[in-house]
Amino acid sequence: MGNALLHIPSCSPEEVGIPSAAVERYIRSLDAERIPWHDILVMRRGKLCCEAYWKPFHAQFRHRLYSCSKSFVALAAGLLIDQGLLSMEDKVLRFFPEAPADPHPWLAEMTIHDLLRMRTCYEEGTTYAGLSSNWIDTFFTAEITHKPGQVYAYSTTATTMLCVIIRRVCGKEFMELLRPAFDALGISREAFCVEMPDGYEWGASGVILTLRDYAKV
Repeated sequence: MGNALLHIPSCSPEEVGIPSAAVERYIRSLDAERIPWHDILVMRRGKLCCEAYWKPFHAQFRHRLYSCSKSFVALAAGLLIDQGLLSMEDKVLRFFPEAPADPHPWLAEMTIHDLLRMRTCYEEGTTYAGLSSNWIDTFFTAEITHKPGQVYAYSTTATTMLCVIIRRVCGKEFMELLRPAFDALGISREAFCVEMPDGYEWGASGVILTLRDYAKV
């Protein structure tokens, strides 16, 4: 972890206006409810005033963020847009030569903006049909129900496609693209993302960070 744990200033609860007894009562109440907590940080005024872990978890334990990972992908896409390498109005199919040769007109209209807003042309979102080893294909084979941009439907594969696009645009996985920002924040070098079967980082669900790393973002 290096010095990553040192980037969050610590203090007593009283120093930021919180009674220690109140923090203790809160943590005891979690135990009393038999809630299966992993860990908890309490921060106020930019300072860490309480840190607790339930065994077997500990400060160096790396947690999978699941869908919170999506925010990292959106940030990486934003960086490419800021650099002029990507546009909100770019058509999604532009980045997928393996897509159907004669796509549905509504699929052809879908943009980066639509992926970021999860306003694709799929009413129920898309899934990884039959746990296919080709997750890119599942995005193009789902039932198309409407024009993109009109209906919000939570879609993990919308973010998955953004992961693919990011690497195809800049030659880097989104976590590598974000590394300078991570370094500035003091996020450990052990942070990583699991891969999808296609070989791309699965930023829709797979970012792995420690609790303190996550607190920095």
